Parts: sequence; C-alpha cells; structure tokens
Amino acid sequence: MSIIKTYPNNTTLLKKLLSHFLLITVCVTSIYALGNTAFFKQIKDAAYDYIMFWHSDFAPTLVGSQNMQHTVLFDVDDQSYRAWDSPAITPRDKLQALIQTAIDSGAKVIGVDISLSWTSDGYMHENSNSPADIAFAEYLRGLNENRAMDAPLIFLTRHYRPSLDSTAAFLETPPNFLDAALPVENNVFWTSTFFKMDEDRVIRRWQLAPLVCQGGRLSVVPSMPLLMTLAYLHSQNNDTRQAAKEIREFKNRWNTWAKQFRCDERQSLADLCQLKACPNLTMTLPKKANVNDTLHYIDLVEGYETEKVIYRFAPPDKPQTMQMNLFEVKSANAILSEKLAIDVAGQIVFIGVTHQDNGDYHPIPIRYKDVSGVYILANAVDTLLRFGQFQPQASTDKVKLLIVLIIGMTLVFTFLEISIAFGLSFVILGILIGWSFYNLHHGIEIDFVLELLAIQMIQFLYWLVQKGQQIRETLKNCQFRFSDK
Repeated sequence: MSIIKTYPNNTTLLKKLLSHFLLITVCVTSIYALGNTAFFKQIKDAAYDYIMFWHSDFAPTLVGSQNMQHTVLFDVDDQSYRAWDSPAITPRDKLQALIQTAIDSGAKVIGVDISLSWTSDGYMHENSNSPADIAFAEYLRGLNENRAMDAPLIFLTRHYRPSLDSTAAFLETPPNFLDAALPVENNVFWTSTFFKMDEDRVIRRWQLAPLVCQGGRLSVVPSMPLLMTLAYLHSQNNDTRQAAKEIREFKNRWNTWAKQFRCDERQSLADLCQLKACPNLTMTLPKKANVNDTLHYIDLVEGYETEKVIYRFAPPDKPQTMQMNLFEVKSANAILSEKLAIDVAGQIVFIGVTHQDNGDYHPIPIRYKDVSGVYILANAVDTLLRFGQFQPQASTDKVKLLIVLIIGMTLVFTFLEISIAFGLSFVILGILIGWSFYNLHHGIEIDFVLELLAIQMIQFLYWLVQKGQQIRETLKNCQFRFSDK
C-alpha cells in the first residue's frame, strides 16, 4: 500500500488541497469563535477535570526535588463536634483555644474558615451580651493591636447576603459583633470565601477580590486564599510586619477607590475600572525558600479563567484507596485535649469545620463525594503558591499555533493516504494531550485537542462522502455494463 497519495494532474491536486484547507479552516475557526460559549466551556471543563484528577494526590517539589511545605488543618470533625455536644455555632472558647494553640505552636498565618457573623445566641447584632462573645472579641482585639515583629496574622470570614433593596447589585455586609473590636485591620483581617458554581454545580473557580455593599457604598473584600498567600510569602524569618503592611496598603488603596461607587452600579470590577481609573491591578507573589521558586503576578481583573482552582488534595472517597490527603489534618478535640504534639512553625494553618452536620459541602472535580469548603480554600492557596494564577494561553500564541495546525493537517490529509493520515493525526493528538497534562501541572491552559478532534471528525465525514461517491459511481458503471449485455 502506498503511503503518499497520487493525483492524475496538478489541477486535481490543487482542488484537493484547497478543499482540505477550506474545510479544516472553517472547522478550526468555528470552534475558536465558539470557544467561550457554555457548550464548549463545559466540554473543556470536563476535559480539564479529568486531567486534574490524574494530577491530584501527588506531592509537588521545588527545584532540586525539594518538597513544598504542607498546609495544616485544625479540623472540627465529627469526633470534635460530638464531643462538644454538637453545637449549632462553634463555641467561642474552643475557637479561641485553637487559634492560640496554632500561635503557640509557631504559626504566623492562620485562616479561620468559620463564619463569625452570628453571636453565640444565634443572632446578628452589632453587640453581644454573651460573655463568650465578649471574651472572644477582646482576644481578637489584643491580637490585632499586637505590635511585635512576629505578631501572627489572622484571617476571618463573615456572612454576606442579598439586600432587601431590589436596586442593589451586590451582596451587603450585615452587622457583626466583632466590628467594634476591630475598627482598623492591623493583624486581623476580614476576607471573603466566595466560590463560583458552574452550571453542573461543580466548584472550579473562586473570586479573588469580590465587591460587596457596605454602608451604601462598594467595598473590596479580597479572598481568604489571596490574603493568606500574600501574608505567607511576604513573611520572612517570622517577621510579619512587611506582610501586614502590604495587605493594609492593598485593602486601603482598593477600598478608597471602590467607595466612589454606589451599590446600585450593576457592573463588574473591570467595567468599573473603565468608569473611574482604578489602582494598580497587579499583585506580586514573591519567591520564598521551601515554598515557591518562581515569581508570580496576579491580575485581579482578568476574571473567569484565571480564577480556576487547580485541585491537588481532598479527603479520599473511600478510606482504603490509593487517593491521598496531602493536607495535614489534626482533630480539634484531640488538639485541645493535648493528645497531639503540635508543631506548625513555618506552615499555613486553617481552622475549619468538616463534620457531617456542616452544610458547607461542595462537589469538586477530583472527587466523587462532596468536600468541605475549607478544602477548596486550601487548594486555592496551593494554586496561588505553585502557579500564581491559572494562565489561559495568550490569544496571539494560540492563533499562531492554530495556523500551524491548519497548514499541517491540510498537508497531512492532502498528501497521505487516509489510514496513514489518521494514524499520524492520532499521534499528534496524543502529543497534544500529553502537552496539556504537562502544562496543566504548570498552571497554563492548552486546549488544541478539541480543534484536532474536530478536524479528525470532519475529515472522516469527508472521507465517507468521497467513498460514497466512489461506490455510487462503481454501481452506475456496473449497471451500464449489465444493461449493455
């Protein structure tokens, strides 16, 4: 069997070359143009979910095969929850003890993924008469006013809700019993923990710096993963002052700008920046020994694709499987019962809730079972530390490579026999899939696989049409011969 196709004359060759070129060009440009539609986004998300699944459960290394430091979770798990008589609200004294244990054990960056909007009696008040709430507020006030060079940085989350005013375009900030104790953020910072749920209800993205309504004006509430990453990378040799300064200046700069807008401005952060010049949109994530070996930049307005979480760890679907949980988990009750030796120096500590009565469970790409929201936050921090932002391929680079793909596939299907052409295209497909695996590991999106699959499909249909015409012509010739006899 000949590998190279032969044509009776140059005119036929030119016609075939042009037909393949036009067919492939129309196919590729159509998919490129429709790439941001919901249908194709779902296809790409499903493909990357599969790649992420095979990338998960591994321990990344730095240059020289040096392991990255782990993140630690102080977990209010089912054992802790039931040992504390299944409280509807995490007891303030227990939470205070967990924070202090983390501090005493060497942690300088602590994220509390437990909403602190409700008082101990279950209400949202500006003040609380509960002794536990008052003691907790005073404890946080003391941490916030600590001027020591190694003062720990604490990141809290609170509830945000839709306004009763139908004209409001953003979530509003309800009253909080801790506001009076934290009038200025020095070491204790409010953050957001907003996720983006896709149409299939899977959490693949989070919001880096969402806007909320506070006192009738807009306010920027940076995400917990973003601020914790900044704090961790800017803290050096237990000195947290530079990190606190960076975060304060960032929040003050952004909120001074955001307060120019009313809450009925139904526009995105990028749109508002077009109305009134906004501050510098780029943040730097510096290198840090034993943490990351690459300088990263974060653009807060790039949006949908760059806020993707590259999941690496989560609780196993089944206890006895090859799936690993690379998040170091310590039971809260065991910690407070002094049954565990705790050493979290130089590590990021999350304090979160995973017990079964916790409603904060969500589906993620790398597990069949839903996982607690604290795991999503931890994976978001891990994504920022390893990659900075998830980087879609630059449009100019993608267009250049698509042109190469169009020309290459045109030549392959014009000059090679169909079986050889498909064999070669499948080899190229395998290379592209491998490239996608490799580049997802480095936080860069490569999605030429969809275009090549479409080329193969359209070429197969084209071959079927050609083959059908040949069969029809053969049958006609046979019919004529039979009639002549």
